Amino acid sequence: YSTHSKRRGAVLIINIINYENDIRKGADVDSKNLNELFLQMGLTVELYADLTVREIMAVIRNFKLSVGCDMVFVIVMGHGTINKDFDVSEVIGTDNDCISTKWIEEQFNNTQCKILQNKPKIFVYQMCRGERSCSDMLIAHSTLPGNVSHRDVHLGTWYISLFCKAMMEHAHNTHVEDIFKLIDSKLALLRSGSTMQTSMYTNIGFKTCYVHPGIYMD
Repeated sequence: YSTHSKRRGAVLIINIINYENDIRKGADVDSKNLNELFLQMGLTVELYADLTVREIMAVIRNFKLSVGCDMVFVIVMGHGTINKDFDVSEVIGTDNDCISTKWIEEQFNNTQCKILQNKPKIFVYQMCRGERSCSDMLIAHSTLPGNVSHRDVHLGTWYISLFCKAMMEHAHNTHVEDIFKLIDSKLALLRSGSTMQTSMYTNIGFKTCYVHPGIYMD
């Protein structure tokens, strides 16, 4: 992929922190770290918090219409579940309604988002987790289906903390897919009592991609 232009990338961050009966303590740290990371890399960032499902859908539709760059990151954080009827992960909004990760990804496929056709699209989901006309997608989940995702009230979630550190240290010379492999190897060393966390990612026709922070060709 060509990722050297001054409009290198756009980042959409959606973080659901405050639920009606629960607050994801420490989740605000993830938003802060991600925002600082991508701004330092020269990418544009749209950051949203505490959205209903209807609002999430509107934000995603508006974001995909406004992007005209080399690559996009879509990062969604919150509580999640598995829709067993359709075997798909879902994100829970502040209204306790659910939106499937499949719907989110399909908004950026080659049919619904032609402006990003043949450009890298990277999806990162930080949540518990209770082919199609797509290509050039790398989809990362902080944990395996049916498993919990750990969070520190002071440092934020394990996964996003490791993601920010790995991107800051390696994005200049390491393929994005290899960065996710590195994150998983680091994640395997962490423990919460007797439990651990294993991440996963899916490559859908995703080619070699370097974020190249600070390097421009035009």
